[in-house]
Amino acid sequence: MMNRQPLVVGNWKNGLGVADSVRLAQSLVGELAGGVRSEIVVAPSLLSLVAVVEALGDSSIAVGAQTIGTNDVCTGEVSAEAVADAGVTYVIIGHSERRMMAAEDDDDVAAKVVEATRNDLIPIICVGETKSERKANRTKAVLRRQLKQVLAKMKSDSALVIAYEPVWAIGAKKPASVKIIREAHEAIRGMLGRSARIIYGGSINQESAPLIAAEPSVDGFLVGRASLDAAAFHAIIQAYERV
Repeated sequence: MMNRQPLVVGNWKNGLGVADSVRLAQSLVGELAGGVRSEIVVAPSLLSLVAVVEALGDSSIAVGAQTIGTNDVCTGEVSAEAVADAGVTYVIIGHSERRMMAAEDDDDVAAKVVEATRNDLIPIICVGETKSERKANRTKAVLRRQLKQVLAKMKSDSALVIAYEPVWAIGAKKPASVKIIREAHEAIRGMLGRSARIIYGGSINQESAPLIAAEPSVDGFLVGRASLDAAAFHAIIQAYERV
């Protein structure tokens, strides 16, 4: 991990309403009162963004959005400018669920990254192969394709995070093996040609986190379901306190 600060992101998806999101945010502030070496980000649903920003107050926990739009006047979209104005620091872009369910392609991801950086949001760019792509030995080709347009459109000094989330590991009983994660992260590092944190996502829990945190190529986690429980999320964060 060199000298890069670990980054642990909780993707709350649409698992909580506004009141429960505020309660979880407040619980996390209590859990992390003693301080940790990692940078912590939570990404609540769109409806909960402002309330969570307010609930976290001046704590060290940052807030991320789960997506942004690229058309400021389109019904139902939320602009990067509006998200940034709400006090948000990060935005998740290109999550496999958005790619599959919202039909976002590499062009959409690149356009959103441009909007994010233009509004001083740090993009967390999700990449990863499907089960069939892995079986066909196309993992590196898929990662290269997913990153090509993004990197071509980003300024070299713009901050970014890459989240390797193999699609086949999301929602599974266990994460990818350390060997698979290492190979993917090292491949991504070789494609970047710039400084960036590369984090892992896909069925991370408090049991698997310590082993993966010990892998030098992994700079942190993108946590889904387990981040909806303050104690479980705290336990995952603690994995980097013991590295």
